[in-house]
Amino acid sequence: MAERESEFIEKVGEVEFKPILEFEKALCANGASYVNEVLQNRVKHETFLKLLDSAEFIYYFDEDRNLYGDFLFVGLALRYNEKLIGVTFYGLGFHEFRERYITDYWFFYWANDFELEKRVNMSKEEIKRIIEQKREEIKRLAKDHEPTEKGELFTAIADLTDEDGAYSIMEEMNIL
Repeated sequence: MAERESEFIEKVGEVEFKPILEFEKALCANGASYVNEVLQNRVKHETFLKLLDSAEFIYYFDEDRNLYGDFLFVGLALRYNEKLIGVTFYGLGFHEFRERYITDYWFFYWANDFELEKRVNMSKEEIKRIIEQKREEIKRLAKDHEPTEKGELFTAIADLTDEDGAYSIMEEMNIL
């Protein structure tokens, strides 16, 4: 059954917002808010768990590193209009440029189709157990941690643009 795209429209004041890209629609069809999460390039931890529950399968699950730090990466195959859409999430780690531990939300990006050829050989229950253990560990580390002014500046710029935009701006200003 095809999803009705009108179901994804969200209003802020008089302005209507709706997802355009397939992965945005897949996220919304499986429980993410377009305005409050997808447009922000991150979902709340609770939303992430709903997406995990609704995923057809998990194609990646590992601690890894990207430009921004060391995180737990989780690749979910989400169904939208009879098609599988790969979305990779990362969180539960230390964001080096924001200078903060990420515990309450997950960043994401649209995965390449070839990622969907992989499968993680673990149950969703086992993965959720590991995620909750990792979250408690990161929360303990974050308890007394405060970012510097540079970390706060990166966060402000990233929240206005995105992670890559903030990195480029701060690199251009010779702040990184």
